[in-house]
Amino acid sequence: MAPLSPLVPVASMMPPVLAVHPDGTVNPAILQNYVSVRQHEIARRLSPMMDNDMVKKWLADFTEESLYQEGGENKYLGNEKGKDMAVASLLRVTTSKNITETVAAVEDFIHFFCGFDLTRTKCLINAVHFQFEVDVEKLMSTELLPPSASEAPSQDEKDLFDASEIASAELLLRAVVEVDDGNLIAVPFSPGAAMGRLLQLPLFAQLVLVLTNTVEATWYQHDIPTCPMSINLYASLLVDGAPVLEMVDGVNVVEVMEMSKGAERGPIVDMWVRNMRNHHLEVLLDDFDSKHPALHSSPDGIKVCVFANAFHSLQAFNDDGAPVVMDIVQKDRINDMDFKDFYCSLVPFAQPNIKKLIMEGSENCLKSEVKPGPPLAFDKPQATTASAHVYQAAAKALRAQNADLRILHQGGRALYDDEEFDEDASAVIHKLGKPMSDARTRDAGTIAWIGDEAKRRASMKMRPLASGVIKRL
Repeated sequence: MAPLSPLVPVASMMPPVLAVHPDGTVNPAILQNYVSVRQHEIARRLSPMMDNDMVKKWLADFTEESLYQEGGENKYLGNEKGKDMAVASLLRVTTSKNITETVAAVEDFIHFFCGFDLTRTKCLINAVHFQFEVDVEKLMSTELLPPSASEAPSQDEKDLFDASEIASAELLLRAVVEVDDGNLIAVPFSPGAAMGRLLQLPLFAQLVLVLTNTVEATWYQHDIPTCPMSINLYASLLVDGAPVLEMVDGVNVVEVMEMSKGAERGPIVDMWVRNMRNHHLEVLLDDFDSKHPALHSSPDGIKVCVFANAFHSLQAFNDDGAPVVMDIVQKDRINDMDFKDFYCSLVPFAQPNIKKLIMEGSENCLKSEVKPGPPLAFDKPQATTASAHVYQAAAKALRAQNADLRILHQGGRALYDDEEFDEDASAVIHKLGKPMSDARTRDAGTIAWIGDEAKRRASMKMRPLASGVIKRL
């Protein structure tokens, strides 16, 4: 790669978060300026890292050959329809003489490699996925009926989840897309299938994504200072010699997640968790399970993913509740999808010192038992009661080790029959042409607000309102 040109400082260019109208509309000129400033800020951070030996290796390994599956199958790992554009973008990365152009080329590569162009995406951008404080004392003191005892959850059971306020947030990738009338809309829902190909990104592209997370986290944190923002930090980058602390400079909370399957495990990952905490960062383990690459590190907390929670709620539904007593038991073999194994055996022994448990996903859904079919089912009103049993069981087991353990719930939920989206959220859904049935169920829990719409929603504080949900008149 040719030597990179010097980078002009751009501290004065720092914008507020992206301007987004409550109905989701984004001005094209404002978006273009936002992307330009963001690229310069990412480049400003990346430039000194280019002398790091590990970053040099990641860049040297960013070749066309790396886009194919190893083992002789010669299978392209990205979206086949965008292969030519992805390869062209990769070539720009390796020949660019300007660090900002390098960043722009990597962004284009991600766009075409993952297939975001198929959904008319104009820009990938981080959005704010709120985390809400659960009243653990109320949760533990509530006498829950078995799910079979009622056809629908009581208001008290609903309030265990909904009578909660914003405590923090995670930044998640979302998209600004062009819709049929030519307008640009900031989409609060998950971008869908293209997200799955992020797992196959070469490490240099993953580095640029993490820097994107960091830059936007600092901007959001400036605009919403009362809401600590966490970013995803990929375990594949936590290797000896990597500039990890430089990657997350300015961030308050990081969530270590397994981006690339088979990411390095063991002492190096554990060391980076320890180093980040020693530098006063809060460290969480995202999508925690018995195979997490940082399983035996010492984080501040863990997060349980949507699908694990749905499996656990299905188990509580089928078992008609949870055990009254949750005894801690050491086991050699653990089933992550059994909530008794998860909270009585896995977490107490692998992570006995956590201070925070974050539960992700809609409490009124279960893991679907229909195959083939969607992974989540929203047709059982008693799912909320079953989830309450799981939350209470987790609190009983883990508070035996840490009486001050906090439990947070991340994200919104599917709507109940007597609810609807508020006027602004409904306008976004209408502009996107999204079926309301999907928005009310499988997509509702993925709502994460972009730009200054996140700031507006944060001011609403309460979970339903922040999620755009109101009672039907």
